[in-house]
Amino acid sequence: MASNNICIIGPRSSGKTTYLASLLYHQQHQFKQNKKIYYRVIAQTVETRELQEKAESLLKRGLKLEPTKLGDELQTIYDLPFFIFTIERNIGKFEELLNKNKIAEKFQVTAKDYPGEVFDDLAKSNLLGDNLEAFVKDCFDDKRGCIMMLPAWESGSDRYYLSLLKKFVYLMESEGKKKDYKMAVVMSKCERGEIWPGRHQPELDLFQLHLKKTTAYLRQTFDQNNLAFFALSTFGIRGDKDPRPNRIDLVKQGEERGSVLLQYGEGFPGQGRYSEELWQPYNLIEPLYWLMKS
Repeated sequence: MASNNICIIGPRSSGKTTYLASLLYHQQHQFKQNKKIYYRVIAQTVETRELQEKAESLLKRGLKLEPTKLGDELQTIYDLPFFIFTIERNIGKFEELLNKNKIAEKFQVTAKDYPGEVFDDLAKSNLLGDNLEAFVKDCFDDKRGCIMMLPAWESGSDRYYLSLLKKFVYLMESEGKKKDYKMAVVMSKCERGEIWPGRHQPELDLFQLHLKKTTAYLRQTFDQNNLAFFALSTFGIRGDKDPRPNRIDLVKQGEERGSVLLQYGEGFPGQGRYSEELWQPYNLIEPLYWLMKS
Protein backbone atom coordinates (compact mmCIF):
# COMPACT_ATOMS: atom_id res chain seq x y z
CA MET A 1 0.00 0.00 0.00
CA ALA A 2 1.77 3.14 -1.22
CA SER A 3 -0.40 5.86 0.31
CA ASN A 4 0.83 7.69 3.39
CA ASN A 5 -2.55 9.32 3.92
CA ILE A 6 -4.28 8.57 7.21
CA CYS A 7 -7.26 9.85 9.13
CA ILE A 8 -7.68 10.54 12.82
CA ILE A 9 -11.19 9.70 13.92
CA GLY A 10 -13.33 9.11 16.96
CA PRO A 11 -16.30 10.53 18.85
CA ARG A 12 -16.49 14.10 20.12
CA SER A 13 -14.05 15.05 22.89
CA SER A 14 -11.82 12.04 22.24
CA GLY A 15 -8.74 14.27 21.96
CA LYS A 16 -8.10 14.15 18.21
CA THR A 17 -7.19 17.79 17.58
CA THR A 18 -5.18 18.12 20.80
CA TYR A 19 -3.26 14.95 19.92
CA LEU A 20 -2.29 16.23 16.48
CA ALA A 21 -1.22 19.62 17.83
CA SER A 22 0.84 18.12 20.64
CA LEU A 23 2.50 15.66 18.28
CA LEU A 24 3.60 18.58 16.12
CA TYR A 25 4.89 20.64 19.06
CA HIS A 26 6.50 18.03 21.31
CA GLN A 27 10.01 18.02 19.88
CA GLN A 28 10.15 21.83 20.13
CA HIS A 29 9.23 21.53 23.78
CA GLN A 30 11.91 18.90 24.38
CA PHE A 31 14.52 21.11 22.72
CA LYS A 32 13.59 24.13 24.86
CA GLN A 33 13.82 22.01 28.00
CA ASN A 34 17.23 20.59 26.95
CA LYS A 35 15.78 17.08 26.83
CA LYS A 36 16.71 14.29 24.45
CA ILE A 37 14.84 14.28 21.16
CA TYR A 38 14.11 10.81 19.74
CA TYR A 39 12.24 12.01 16.67
CA ARG A 40 11.49 15.19 14.75
CA VAL A 41 8.10 16.21 13.38
CA ILE A 42 8.48 18.80 10.64
CA ALA A 43 5.42 20.77 9.53
CA GLN A 44 5.17 21.03 5.74
CA THR A 45 2.19 23.35 5.20
CA VAL A 46 0.81 26.60 6.57
CA GLU A 47 -2.17 24.82 8.15
CA THR A 48 0.15 22.37 9.87
CA ARG A 49 2.39 25.13 11.22
CA GLU A 50 -0.64 27.02 12.52
CA LEU A 51 -1.75 23.94 14.43
CA GLN A 52 1.77 23.58 15.81
CA GLU A 53 1.64 27.14 17.15
CA LYS A 54 -1.76 26.54 18.75
CA ALA A 55 -0.28 23.63 20.69
CA GLU A 56 2.24 25.97 22.31
CA SER A 57 -0.65 28.22 23.33
CA LEU A 58 -2.38 25.21 24.86
CA LEU A 59 0.68 24.46 26.98
CA LYS A 60 1.78 27.93 27.98
CA ARG A 61 -1.41 29.95 28.27
CA GLY A 62 -4.09 27.38 28.80
CA LEU A 63 -5.95 28.23 25.61
CA LYS A 64 -8.39 25.55 24.56
CA LEU A 65 -7.93 24.18 21.06
CA GLU A 66 -11.09 24.41 19.02
CA PRO A 67 -12.32 20.92 18.10
CA THR A 68 -13.00 19.97 14.50
CA LYS A 69 -16.76 20.16 14.11
CA LEU A 70 -19.36 20.76 11.45
CA GLY A 71 -20.30 24.40 11.02
CA ASP A 72 -20.06 27.43 8.78
CA GLU A 73 -16.49 26.72 7.67
CA LEU A 74 -16.81 22.94 7.56
CA GLN A 75 -19.71 21.70 5.49
CA THR A 76 -18.27 18.94 3.30
CA ILE A 77 -15.23 16.67 3.12
CA TYR A 78 -13.60 19.19 0.81
CA ASP A 79 -13.45 21.70 3.68
CA LEU A 80 -11.37 19.42 5.91
CA PRO A 81 -7.84 20.76 6.49
CA PHE A 82 -4.87 18.65 5.43
CA PHE A 83 -2.06 18.41 7.96
CA ILE A 84 1.13 17.37 6.18
CA PHE A 85 4.29 16.67 8.16
CA THR A 86 7.47 14.64 8.03
CA ILE A 87 8.49 12.36 10.90
CA GLU A 88 12.18 11.62 11.24
CA ARG A 89 13.44 9.15 13.81
CA ASN A 90 16.83 10.08 15.22
CA ILE A 91 19.55 7.43 15.32
CA GLY A 92 21.19 6.89 18.68
CA LYS A 93 24.95 6.63 19.13
CA PHE A 94 24.73 2.89 19.85
CA GLU A 95 22.83 2.24 16.61
CA GLU A 96 25.34 4.37 14.72
CA LEU A 97 28.24 2.34 16.09
CA LEU A 98 26.57 -0.91 15.03
CA ASN A 99 25.90 0.33 11.52
CA LYS A 100 27.71 3.44 10.33
CA ASN A 101 25.81 3.37 7.05
CA LYS A 102 22.42 3.49 8.71
CA ILE A 103 20.39 6.62 7.97
CA ALA A 104 17.56 8.14 9.94
CA GLU A 105 14.10 6.73 9.24
CA LYS A 106 11.90 9.33 7.61
CA PHE A 107 8.38 9.31 6.28
CA GLN A 108 5.79 11.91 5.32
CA VAL A 109 2.25 11.80 6.67
CA THR A 110 -0.89 13.49 5.41
CA ALA A 111 -3.53 13.48 8.13
CA LYS A 112 -7.13 14.62 8.31
CA ASP A 113 -8.92 15.35 11.59
CA TYR A 114 -12.60 14.42 11.17
CA PRO A 115 -15.49 15.99 13.14
CA GLY A 116 -16.51 13.83 16.07
CA GLU A 117 -20.25 14.31 15.65
CA VAL A 118 -20.09 12.24 12.45
CA PHE A 119 -19.06 9.21 14.48
CA ASP A 120 -21.48 9.94 17.30
CA ASP A 121 -24.28 9.92 14.73
CA LEU A 122 -22.88 6.73 13.21
CA ALA A 123 -23.15 4.98 16.57
CA LYS A 124 -26.69 6.18 17.25
CA SER A 125 -28.36 5.83 13.85
CA ASN A 126 -28.73 3.14 11.23
CA LEU A 127 -29.01 5.73 8.48
CA LEU A 128 -26.67 8.67 7.90
CA GLY A 129 -27.47 11.58 5.64
CA ASP A 130 -25.54 11.79 2.39
CA ASN A 131 -23.21 14.48 3.75
CA LEU A 132 -22.28 12.61 6.93
CA GLU A 133 -21.89 9.33 5.04
CA ALA A 134 -19.49 11.10 2.68
CA PHE A 135 -17.32 12.05 5.66
CA VAL A 136 -17.10 8.42 6.78
CA LYS A 137 -16.42 7.07 3.28
CA ASP A 138 -13.67 9.64 2.84
CA CYS A 139 -11.82 7.79 5.63
CA PHE A 140 -11.23 4.99 3.11
CA ASP A 141 -10.45 6.99 -0.04
CA ASP A 142 -6.71 6.62 -0.75
CA LYS A 143 -6.02 6.07 2.95
CA ARG A 144 -3.47 3.72 4.46
CA GLY A 145 -5.57 3.46 7.59
CA CYS A 146 -6.72 5.37 10.63
CA ILE A 147 -6.07 6.18 14.24
CA MET A 148 -9.38 5.44 15.96
CA MET A 149 -9.55 7.19 19.34
CA LEU A 150 -11.82 5.62 21.95
CA PRO A 151 -11.46 7.53 25.24
CA ALA A 152 -14.24 5.97 27.33
CA TRP A 153 -13.97 2.79 29.36
CA GLU A 154 -16.90 3.16 31.77
CA SER A 155 -20.08 1.07 31.82
CA GLY A 156 -21.97 1.34 28.54
CA SER A 157 -18.91 2.33 26.49
CA ASP A 158 -18.39 -1.17 25.11
CA ARG A 159 -21.90 -1.33 23.64
CA TYR A 160 -21.57 2.17 22.19
CA TYR A 161 -18.21 1.54 20.52
CA LEU A 162 -19.31 -1.84 19.19
CA SER A 163 -22.27 -0.20 17.47
CA LEU A 164 -20.04 2.51 16.01
CA LEU A 165 -17.40 0.12 14.71
CA LYS A 166 -19.83 -2.35 13.15
CA LYS A 167 -21.30 0.45 11.04
CA PHE A 168 -17.85 1.85 10.28
CA VAL A 169 -16.69 -1.56 9.04
CA TYR A 170 -19.89 -2.00 7.02
CA LEU A 171 -19.14 1.22 5.13
CA MET A 172 -15.51 0.15 4.78
CA GLU A 173 -16.60 -3.11 3.17
CA SER A 174 -19.05 -1.30 0.90
CA GLU A 175 -16.07 0.67 -0.43
CA GLY A 176 -14.02 -2.52 -0.88
CA LYS A 177 -11.26 -1.37 1.48
CA LYS A 178 -11.27 -3.81 4.41
CA LYS A 179 -8.60 -6.20 3.10
CA ASP A 180 -5.68 -3.76 3.38
CA TYR A 181 -7.00 -1.09 5.75
CA LYS A 182 -4.99 -0.62 8.95
CA MET A 183 -6.62 0.23 12.28
CA ALA A 184 -4.59 1.72 15.13
CA VAL A 185 -7.16 1.62 17.94
CA VAL A 186 -6.19 4.00 20.71
CA MET A 187 -7.50 4.44 24.24
CA SER A 188 -6.83 8.15 24.50
CA LYS A 189 -6.67 10.14 27.74
CA CYS A 190 -5.07 7.17 29.50
CA GLU A 191 -3.61 9.52 32.16
CA ARG A 192 -6.74 8.82 34.21
CA GLY A 193 -5.84 6.90 37.34
CA GLU A 194 -8.24 4.04 36.71
CA ILE A 195 -6.56 3.06 33.44
CA TRP A 196 -3.00 4.47 33.64
CA PRO A 197 -1.56 1.23 35.13
CA GLY A 198 -2.76 -0.75 32.07
CA ARG A 199 -0.91 1.34 29.48
CA HIS A 200 2.01 -1.07 28.94
CA GLN A 201 -0.19 -3.91 27.61
CA PRO A 202 -3.19 -1.98 26.33
CA GLU A 203 -4.96 -4.77 24.47
CA LEU A 204 -4.90 -7.11 27.47
CA ASP A 205 -5.18 -4.68 30.38
CA LEU A 206 -7.37 -1.95 28.87
CA PHE A 207 -9.34 -3.07 25.84
CA GLN A 208 -10.06 -6.68 26.78
CA LEU A 209 -10.84 -5.63 30.33
CA HIS A 210 -13.08 -2.62 29.68
CA LEU A 211 -14.17 -3.01 26.03
CA LYS A 212 -14.37 -6.77 25.77
CA LYS A 213 -17.01 -7.11 23.03
CA THR A 214 -15.49 -4.34 20.93
CA THR A 215 -12.04 -5.91 21.13
CA ALA A 216 -13.35 -9.37 20.23
CA TYR A 217 -15.25 -7.97 17.24
CA LEU A 218 -12.18 -6.15 15.91
CA ARG A 219 -9.96 -9.22 16.30
CA GLN A 220 -12.52 -11.37 14.45
CA THR A 221 -12.91 -8.80 11.68
CA PHE A 222 -9.38 -7.67 10.81
CA ASP A 223 -6.23 -9.49 9.82
CA GLN A 224 -3.82 -9.51 12.76
CA ASN A 225 -1.28 -7.52 10.74
CA ASN A 226 -3.80 -4.74 10.13
CA LEU A 227 -4.91 -4.16 13.72
CA ALA A 228 -3.05 -2.91 16.79
CA PHE A 229 -4.10 -1.46 20.14
CA PHE A 230 -2.44 1.46 21.90
CA ALA A 231 -2.71 3.57 25.03
CA LEU A 232 -2.07 7.28 24.60
CA SER A 233 -1.96 10.34 26.81
CA THR A 234 -1.45 13.83 25.45
CA PHE A 235 -1.10 15.32 28.94
CA GLY A 236 0.61 12.55 30.89
CA ILE A 237 0.79 12.45 34.67
CA ARG A 238 2.32 14.90 37.15
CA GLY A 239 5.24 12.72 38.11
CA ASP A 240 6.37 9.29 39.34
CA LYS A 241 5.39 10.17 42.90
CA ASP A 242 2.16 11.89 41.91
CA PRO A 243 0.39 9.82 39.24
CA ARG A 244 -2.60 12.13 38.91
CA PRO A 245 -3.43 13.51 35.45
CA ASN A 246 -1.25 16.48 34.53
CA ARG A 247 -4.22 18.51 33.31
CA ILE A 248 -7.13 20.65 34.41
CA ASP A 249 -10.62 20.09 33.01
CA LEU A 250 -12.35 23.28 31.92
CA VAL A 251 -16.11 23.46 31.75
CA LYS A 252 -17.83 26.62 30.55
CA GLN A 253 -21.57 27.04 30.38
CA GLY A 254 -22.87 26.22 26.93
CA GLU A 255 -19.55 24.75 25.74
CA GLU A 256 -18.12 21.27 25.45
CA ARG A 257 -15.71 20.14 28.12
CA GLY A 258 -12.04 20.71 27.40
CA SER A 259 -8.70 20.19 29.14
CA VAL A 260 -5.45 22.12 29.45
CA LEU A 261 -2.05 21.24 30.87
CA LEU A 262 -1.75 21.80 34.61
CA GLN A 263 0.69 24.65 35.08
CA TYR A 264 1.28 27.87 36.90
CA GLY A 265 0.09 31.11 35.40
CA GLU A 266 -2.92 33.34 35.06
CA GLY A 267 -6.17 31.52 35.66
CA PHE A 268 -4.64 28.72 37.73
CA PRO A 269 -4.40 30.06 41.31
CA GLY A 270 -2.58 27.79 43.69
CA GLN A 271 -1.24 25.57 40.92
CA GLY A 272 2.28 27.00 40.78
CA ARG A 273 3.89 23.75 41.87
CA TYR A 274 3.69 22.34 38.34
CA SER A 275 4.95 23.79 35.12
CA GLU A 276 5.34 23.12 31.42
CA GLU A 277 8.72 21.48 31.96
CA LEU A 278 6.99 18.49 33.56
CA TRP A 279 4.96 17.76 30.45
CA GLN A 280 5.56 14.11 29.55
CA PRO A 281 3.00 12.83 27.03
CA TYR A 282 2.76 9.10 26.52
CA ASN A 283 2.92 7.23 23.19
CA LEU A 284 2.37 10.16 20.83
CA ILE A 285 4.42 8.69 18.00
CA GLU A 286 3.81 4.93 18.35
CA PRO A 287 0.39 4.62 16.64
CA LEU A 288 1.60 6.67 13.67
CA TYR A 289 4.86 4.74 13.44
CA TRP A 290 2.98 1.43 13.41
CA LEU A 291 0.61 2.66 10.68
CA MET A 292 3.48 3.75 8.47
CA LYS A 293 6.01 0.99 9.09
CA SER A 294 3.94 -2.16 9.62
